Amino acid sequence: MIMTSIWIAIVFSLVMGGVQCGRYMGKQPVSQEVLVCEGKSLEISCEGHQQIHIDEAEYGRTASGSQYCPFIALDWNTNCPSKTNTLDITKKECDGFSSCVLYANNEEYGNPCPFKLIHKYLKVTYRCVRGKRNALKRIRVCEHQKATLHCPKGRKLDIQYANYGRLKGNVCVSVIPIIFTKDCKEEGSLETVKADCQGKNGCLLEANNNKFGDPCWGTQKYLEVRYRC
Repeated sequence: MIMTSIWIAIVFSLVMGGVQCGRYMGKQPVSQEVLVCEGKSLEISCEGHQQIHIDEAEYGRTASGSQYCPFIALDWNTNCPSKTNTLDITKKECDGFSSCVLYANNEEYGNPCPFKLIHKYLKVTYRCVRGKRNALKRIRVCEHQKATLHCPKGRKLDIQYANYGRLKGNVCVSVIPIIFTKDCKEEGSLETVKADCQGKNGCLLEANNNKFGDPCWGTQKYLEVRYRC
């Protein structure tokens, strides 16, 4: 009877040990946190039919240390939280997409620090949640560049949105940025892209003034397209 009890205890211990290991091996965490240092960018993505859901976002500096983007002596002020609606800005960029780019700079979020040289960071917590099979995708093509859209398994393109111009200050910026406005919309962009792509298995995107016209002279532009397959 004693030996039977001992064997039961050993088997139970092994089973429970295996279950505990299974919680951590080969599984993604429920939420993930990333840190992007000021002046940098980072792409985050989800696999399969999952899509991004942003839980928290903060731009500024509320901590110091080697893991918080140290920059000589410019991280001494840790009383520098976000002052703009950082969460809403980040959600607009990422929520519902399978991938997105996080931009950590004042152009995107404003400068929350009273001493302007304080080195800041963007801290984002996100989850990969179950999405639709035909989740919305996005592509941005810099002015004078080309890119292709393609749907797998013979599926067709459904163009949801398109704009040639500039609505963000940190996309497609050259070494010497030329940005006079961030409110630059070419009203006929959607119709132009649909004429080339709607209902097709694949198509070519061309981001140039010859294709769309010039909605903001002198400003570096880009073509943004959101689509489904």
